[in-house]
Amino acid sequence: MRKVPIELGELLLWPSFMDRHKACPDFSIELERFLNATMDEVRTSTSNRIVRSILDLIEISDFGLFRKSVLRRELTGTIAYPRQRDHSSHTLYNYLLGWYFFRHSPVLGKALKQHFAVRGVGPKSRAIPFRSDSEYFASVWQYASLLHDIGYMFEGGLPSLGFRESVNQASIGVRAVHDYFHRQMWVACNFDAPHSRAKLFSILGDSLKPPSFDQCDSLGDIAGRLQFIGDDLELLKAPTTKAFHELGLPPKRGPQFNDSSGDAFDLWAHHYDRFDKPGMVKRIQSMRKIFNGLIDEGLPRLDLRLLDHGVCSGLLLLMASTYYYRLYVTALQHSTGTPKSQVVQRFLDSGSISEGFWWTGIVWATAATALHNIQQMEDLNKIDPEWPGALALDDDPLAYLGVLVDVLQEWDRYSVRKVLDSEPIQGNEVKLGVHSRKVKVYFLGPDGIRRAKKVRGDLNVALRDWEKMLELGPTGP
Repeated sequence: MRKVPIELGELLLWPSFMDRHKACPDFSIELERFLNATMDEVRTSTSNRIVRSILDLIEISDFGLFRKSVLRRELTGTIAYPRQRDHSSHTLYNYLLGWYFFRHSPVLGKALKQHFAVRGVGPKSRAIPFRSDSEYFASVWQYASLLHDIGYMFEGGLPSLGFRESVNQASIGVRAVHDYFHRQMWVACNFDAPHSRAKLFSILGDSLKPPSFDQCDSLGDIAGRLQFIGDDLELLKAPTTKAFHELGLPPKRGPQFNDSSGDAFDLWAHHYDRFDKPGMVKRIQSMRKIFNGLIDEGLPRLDLRLLDHGVCSGLLLLMASTYYYRLYVTALQHSTGTPKSQVVQRFLDSGSISEGFWWTGIVWATAATALHNIQQMEDLNKIDPEWPGALALDDDPLAYLGVLVDVLQEWDRYSVRKVLDSEPIQGNEVKLGVHSRKVKVYFLGPDGIRRAKKVRGDLNVALRDWEKMLELGPTGP
């Protein structure tokens, strides 16, 4: 076993990892600087450069605005939660740890391979443009690691009777989302001029104008806007049916997905239903009840109403991705045969989409993202008696991995509000390695036993049978 910075640095010697990141500028140099940083400022700045270059690999670097919004709140202390810690470096560490497990855990690899196979990944893939497991993993894992905490933009949990203050805190995220949909995404598409966008919408239709977040006067208003991903989801019906056919999925019997509902939770449940995961359908339905319960009633045992940041992350990622998808599909239908097709073609030249990946990858990864924080909570049966409890690896290995690394990653995280009565743990105080085909994490120092015990307890709440792929140390009374 070696200390975390050294062991994770060994990923740079793995061809599958480096092949995926070879297009990232100065990737090896920047990653080594990140892993060996001794100052928060260096670690934060390098992590953001690295993450932006990674997101650019699948053309979603404009989502970096959401990460930047969380960072701005943390650096300025504009956050209600007094124990808030860094998320910029944390999310990059999660990404690296996920790759580490992907490389070294045969138990995880087997589970992911099975889920990838039913989604069409492989040399003969027709539904999605991914020929290998590592290439596909690299794309879906970006959502579930690098972007899994963007929902902290909406952080604003306060006592249940504190209505105005809670909404004012959460509205910081609303303004960032409005800025994304009404400016930043268009700048990324080279459509920064308002008159060009107006011309585009005159062809594509007013229903495809950017989502509006005006008059969000309550936490419920914000949640409702986030979970509504479009009022014309008939656009998704044809390509989704095509993806079903290419994957060899038979028609489902019984109630079908209501394409006109435009509801994110319905879409996630339908996704799991089509891939024959009824347990995950129930989990998504329960997650919806818990999300609403946290808004309306608050956390069990605490007088605290809030928007769960994990669910908000998944909702926002699905909304933003699907919005671009809807625009692109409609633009394809208008790219020829009209006198105004030039402006449409200009939009099409801004990027590309894969209908199969939207269905098999983006919908899946955003569901896993939405689940990650609620999955770690205790006493959820007090909000929904039907909450399924700890997650099994076979239920959803992507969501499982997201929770696993999120619980593990405790080091090199500065506190937003500095305190001197406790010390955070540093990366060079944690050892990482592989033993008996398991990943092993060992917390050093006089507080090592307590730290390992806490992580072990948190994993027991969230995940079933995690000991099959992870060994924690040290042990103690």
